[in-house]
Amino acid sequence: MKDLYLPGEERFGPVSSALYSFGAKLWPITGFYRFVVRDMSNANGKSILDVGTGAGDIPIALANLNKFDIYAIDPSPNMIAIAKRRSANLKNISFAMGSSRQVTFKRRFDIIIACLTFHHWKEKGYSLGYLSSFLKKNGELRIYEYRNDALKYTPMRSHTLNMHELDSVLKGTGLVKDGILAEGSHIRVTLKRRKKNGRHA
Repeated sequence: MKDLYLPGEERFGPVSSALYSFGAKLWPITGFYRFVVRDMSNANGKSILDVGTGAGDIPIALANLNKFDIYAIDPSPNMIAIAKRRSANLKNISFAMGSSRQVTFKRRFDIIIACLTFHHWKEKGYSLGYLSSFLKKNGELRIYEYRNDALKYTPMRSHTLNMHELDSVLKGTGLVKDGILAEGSHIRVTLKRRKKNGRHA
């Protein structure tokens, strides 16, 4: 099986995947998950791709809304195995191996989401440009993270969204910011493709 990780990216093997799946049930991560699901519950569009899905908590919650067709990818075979096992009774969700640089579903999506995973990507600009090619017309890419300015003095700061870095990596991707939602220590940044005339594609 092809290794979907780049050198330096955090890997999740059998033990770390199981621990992450268990830890995801604990606060404060559950608060973050509620933020994402609440925000997405009001989203327009039918088809959703979750990039870096982990054990599948967010796409499973979205599938249970019976509003979306959910597709989810992760570079860890162990995470995908856990997610598939946990979603066996759901018909509107599909999990597969993949990454921000390799989408294995041959289709386009209304919304692509990246939840607590953008900060892990080693080739952020490339990944954003690549993922944008899987968006439908007027589709959007949503990055959900912890706010960098809200966690200044904690070890978690390396696992946050740095807006200056985002502005830098957006150059050349063909994407522009189309909205920001901040709630406590959580943030969502919406990106859309830019047309040549300056309007969204």
